[in-house]
Amino acid sequence: MSHDVIDVFSMMADCAFEPKNFVASSVGVHKNEKSHQLDSHLGGNQAFNDTIYSTAFGQNGLGNKLYGNRSNVSNLTAYVVQNFQNTFVTPDRVVIAATGVENHQEFVDLVNEKMFFTQLPTRSVQRSSSTYLGGEVRNLTESSSIHVALAFQGANHQNSLPLLIAQEVLGNNRRAGRIQRNILAKNAFIDGAQAFNASYEDTGLFGLKVSGSASHVILYFLFRLNKLLMLPLKNSIH
Repeated sequence: MSHDVIDVFSMMADCAFEPKNFVASSVGVHKNEKSHQLDSHLGGNQAFNDTIYSTAFGQNGLGNKLYGNRSNVSNLTAYVVQNFQNTFVTPDRVVIAATGVENHQEFVDLVNEKMFFTQLPTRSVQRSSSTYLGGEVRNLTESSSIHVALAFQGANHQNSLPLLIAQEVLGNNRRAGRIQRNILAKNAFIDGAQAFNASYEDTGLFGLKVSGSASHVILYFLFRLNKLLMLPLKNSIH
């Protein structure tokens, strides 16, 4: 696709930054409702992730649901969507990155030229800092499988390097690390595990998610996680 990079990038920029008309905004509202329905039907991870963040940060800021509250979808209008785009979806608020570019300066010139024509007046947006609260939440289920997350307050993006290293040391289902060696390889009742790390302007979230047999995973978390995972990780970092 190297010879199509100009057309592809122009298409992506137009989709992201061109002001949405009434029809497009109305379609976006309709799709938001369908996103909620689809996630509920497929049993996706979004509701699980939303629960983690709302427990960690409360019902505001980073604790807000990514898709928004389903009960609020009916309050959306084309004007609300258009106003949100004009405020938050602007060239000065995005990061544009590419890999495999043959001529870096040519790509920079392309981005600058495109962003110049799509630049909208910048609005100053102030928001309150997110405060880590912590807590515990349980959802009762009759399923034989269970998903458990153990999370801690992380670091903001300026101090996130140690936790990025920790995430690499832990690994996940597909990347070798302590999760593969100390959890998945030794416990047949665990179907999947991964470390997660997210850094924001003022705070962050770091933790581990594990899924597997409901009759075994809870006991594993209570009695084995610290021995198998956290202590070796601490020694490795030091």
